[in-house]
Amino acid sequence: MSKKETKNKVTQQDIEDYRRKKNKTFLPFWFNTDKGCKMKSLELRTFLEGNGFGRLATTRNRLDKTLLFQNDSGVLKLHNESSIKIWVHNFLMNIEQKDFNDVFTIENESDESFRRDVISMWLDGSSERLNKVCMSLSSYADESIESDKDLSLFLDTQHECYVRFQNGVVKVTKDDIKFIKKEDFNTENQVWESSIIKKDIKLLKKTKGKFSKFFNQAMYRQKDDVEGIKKWTDEYELSDIAKEELLALRTAYGYLIHDFNTADASKLVFFIDSMSEMGRAEGGNGKSVVMDSIRHWKKVCTQDGKKMGANPTQFQFSNVELDTRFVLIDDITPDFQFKSLFSMISGDMEVERKGVDKFIIEAKKKPKMGITSNYVLAGTDTSDTRRQHIVEFGTFWNRLEKEGETVSDKQHLDGLLFDDSFNTDEWNMFYNFGFECIQDYFKNGLKASSNSSYLTKSIKLQIEGKDGNGQGTQWMIDWIKNERLEGDYHQTGISEDELYSLFIKDNLELADEWDNSFFHQNLFKLVDLTKGWYYNKQFAKKGNTKSNRRWQVKVGNKQLRFVKITTDDDVKLQRQKELQSLLSNLTDEEMDENLHYFEKAS
Repeated sequence: MSKKETKNKVTQQDIEDYRRKKNKTFLPFWFNTDKGCKMKSLELRTFLEGNGFGRLATTRNRLDKTLLFQNDSGVLKLHNESSIKIWVHNFLMNIEQKDFNDVFTIENESDESFRRDVISMWLDGSSERLNKVCMSLSSYADESIESDKDLSLFLDTQHECYVRFQNGVVKVTKDDIKFIKKEDFNTENQVWESSIIKKDIKLLKKTKGKFSKFFNQAMYRQKDDVEGIKKWTDEYELSDIAKEELLALRTAYGYLIHDFNTADASKLVFFIDSMSEMGRAEGGNGKSVVMDSIRHWKKVCTQDGKKMGANPTQFQFSNVELDTRFVLIDDITPDFQFKSLFSMISGDMEVERKGVDKFIIEAKKKPKMGITSNYVLAGTDTSDTRRQHIVEFGTFWNRLEKEGETVSDKQHLDGLLFDDSFNTDEWNMFYNFGFECIQDYFKNGLKASSNSSYLTKSIKLQIEGKDGNGQGTQWMIDWIKNERLEGDYHQTGISEDELYSLFIKDNLELADEWDNSFFHQNLFKLVDLTKGWYYNKQFAKKGNTKSNRRWQVKVGNKQLRFVKITTDDDVKLQRQKELQSLLSNLTDEEMDENLHYFEKAS
């Protein structure tokens, strides 16, 4: 045997000696022949597994699709055959020549030509063969099935949120925000590579940076009286309504950052402009900016809502990966149907790609979802809202655009969000502001605003269509909330004819369009769409149609159709009504003497 042959030939004994020496991370997966280097499948499998590669089972069914990944010291990285080929190539290119010589030569001298032969062999290798090797890798699962190895992901808990940075981990609870150094954060469980924010973090007391200012002002409403105000920005304030919406937004933001998920509590976060009306769009109020900023916390998949239409297709979410933590559907159209997402919100998430096997993300590990829209949607009812958290944005940033000003103007943010001018201090304030939002969520849950008008707008749209002005529907709402109680109709009921007469008296201009039948059909629809409202509840056992709920009452010699609308708030509203009646008959002295009682009663 020549000296060159002696140097280049790798024996089985060499492999065994090296295996004992280097612990499998760099094992030769080839052999020499007269025709050059050849790949050895079994040794390649050993080499890949020694470097953390494996298959990840996405369901408890062993027949379903598995995904390729690498466990790099507890950090999970998704792969496919192409990326594995690149990884191995880079490994061979970058390994120290001395380490290469330690195994593949008898004499301790460099032989770059042999190394080039090995790399060429790898690059020219069959993709089909690599695929077979990859499919033979050990299978892992977070919840193991037979033949799977255990792989436990490190997840947020119901009351704890862990945000990972380059220099450590921030643990957020209801009562505390704590930084844990990287070296002090010990866990045997794994994390996705995409969950580690590529920045260092420093806890701050001050969180009022550019983003928090943008965030807060997105809720600003215009004052009722702006007469005499010279500067347009002074026309806006954080009103009581705006304060409620701001808390709704802060808790939503904290909810989206927090990764804990349960099927029964999972909700879709929905951002809409407060000025959006029936058939009319509003935009430019900051909702997309706030929603999109979640990408700086976790891996986000963005879908163009305008391209989704009324019903998302089975391939609509094909760009969702196993480590995707948030799905944003931006700028949906008026015909979009929330019901198309119900199964995804409340159960497992199925991801299907054309020509590729689908995979499933379990409910507790699936990404959270958010939607933005410039339109009021007609398909919203109480079954929708149970699965939604709606936040209505103010008009401040929309007005800014109309005034010909920009966010980056010195009198506003003095720069753009998340661009090169967004320095280390701003990034720290941004993340610290998010920690506070997580705490708001832990303390309040998803706090809905009691002043939200969106559902009412949506119901109006469903009843009257995009060409209606909401007048008729608003009259019915007002009657149910006020005159119904004043006339004790929640107890006695009222004839359909009498109620219609009251409607026409106040809405003569609608007489041609709203006849008696049309009015009562819409009244039933309104009550049916509104949570906590009931139409002739005493006949509920007969069914849930207007015909099922028909109520005939004999008045004189006639049989008249009656209707009785009741609500869950009737007892409280009746109590308030009686209290107001009592107050109206008291003197100022009597009022002062009983102030504490009245405040408690109200």
